Amino acid sequence: MITTPASETLSWQISLFDVDDLEEFYREVASILHCNFDVDSYEIRLYDRKHKLFPEYRHGPAFGKEIGGAEVQLPLLIKGEDFGLIRMPASEVWNSADGEAFTIVVSLGLFFQKMIDEQSRQIDNGLAHIQALKSLGELLGELDQNLVLNRTIKFFIDLVEADVGSAMLYKHNKPLLEIRQGLPESVHNLLIAACRRGSVERRGYMENVILDDMSSNQFNLNTTMRIPLDLKAPYSGEIFIVSGDECDLNIRQQELISSCQVIGSMALQKSLDHEEQIRQHRLNEQLIVARDIQQQLLPGALPTMSSLEVVGHSMPALYVGGDYYDVMSKGDKDLIAIIADVSGKGVQAAMRMSGFRSMLHSLAWQDLGPGEILTRINEFLVRDSVSGHFITACCLMFREGCDTFDMAVAGHEPVLKVDRNGKAIFIEGEPGLPLGLKSSDSYAETEHKLGPGERLLMYTDGITDTCDEKGMRFGTERMMESFKGGEGMTTEESLRKLFSELEDFRGQAAWADDLTALTFNHIERGS
Repeated sequence: MITTPASETLSWQISLFDVDDLEEFYREVASILHCNFDVDSYEIRLYDRKHKLFPEYRHGPAFGKEIGGAEVQLPLLIKGEDFGLIRMPASEVWNSADGEAFTIVVSLGLFFQKMIDEQSRQIDNGLAHIQALKSLGELLGELDQNLVLNRTIKFFIDLVEADVGSAMLYKHNKPLLEIRQGLPESVHNLLIAACRRGSVERRGYMENVILDDMSSNQFNLNTTMRIPLDLKAPYSGEIFIVSGDECDLNIRQQELISSCQVIGSMALQKSLDHEEQIRQHRLNEQLIVARDIQQQLLPGALPTMSSLEVVGHSMPALYVGGDYYDVMSKGDKDLIAIIADVSGKGVQAAMRMSGFRSMLHSLAWQDLGPGEILTRINEFLVRDSVSGHFITACCLMFREGCDTFDMAVAGHEPVLKVDRNGKAIFIEGEPGLPLGLKSSDSYAETEHKLGPGERLLMYTDGITDTCDEKGMRFGTERMMESFKGGEGMTTEESLRKLFSELEDFRGQAAWADDLTALTFNHIERGS
């Protein structure tokens, strides 16, 4: 038996560590085996910690399952739980001492080379990570949601080397945008249905969508991945990645997916915010225009009678409200006053109120009482108004001398009356349905007295429904006390006092509804 001299052994040991990469390392192993052990063929097999076998390198004639003739198998301990072996034909120059020295050196050399290789891969992966983040980060400047989602889907498909994908964008949990890149609609719908059932399992930074075996086999699906998008309410979104192959992602790929998930969500949210800003800007412009129109519909200087002072004020909760008031002289002796509240708020409410005003003005000059005026407006609204919308109204007609007034009510708040002694009562009138709900034979009129020194307040429910920061209502009692406290003030001062107390009461709370009020003061003769 021939033993390799120590000097030669040291020489080939050193040569295994004086190589630049794995390929050169394997070639050097082949050279050592040929020159020192007369072996021309070998195979290195590596096993991972799960005992999964994969041929690492073969040299010489192709190996089958067995090497012809005698065979030598030398164990290798590469790194941690990874291990392997060297297979080669037996050689008469081989002995146990040589084999032990050889396997130790090869094991150390492989460990050294794999450590260098792993460091290189980490550097490459880090650079790829940075490049991927940079590429996806360019979407932060895009404002088109369709474009952002399409590029994000494509990015994830390429990242995990999948086949197809899709994305869903929701608003208030209702579909807003659907994008599919090669994914059949039937599979897309299967994935969504599975997620709604909760058939998902967490896998690192992602979720696996679990489909039944029949669906998986029918469509040859081995990877069904869901990547949720982190968006601000009311928006939500998800991306599906599908492949016929099993995508086995390492921890770095998962971390990259997590980072890109954040960037993709930010880019999509930015585009949604931009769209909302544009929509809000356009809406504000429309509301400002509509507000100007509505303010022109409200009366300017109100007509009065020799013994009756009248002051009105309206303040919309939004740019445009649905409250309305008007006072019109009817001939030389009578005065008609009306206050109304359209259901809803905003531009549509203001447009319906403008129509109400047109009808009112066309009827006010006719010889009609407040009940007949409301009856005719109601018939028109029932025929032509949008279903579900209505108007509450209260109409008063003051006669010459102002000692009495006629009143008709269409589902509106009562009128508050304060006598000269400070006693307050609510005048209900004959109840009637709000205008526009259904046809009515007529709205009944009731007659009421208004003596000298007595005052009236007509109002909409926005005044009593005003809430403070704790949600407590202003209510009828506070309104009554405020109006009673206006004794001795001018009509305008008493109304201004009421609105000031409403402002103080609500604090930082938002206005819940439009606020409108009309006040009347029967002036005593000689005052």
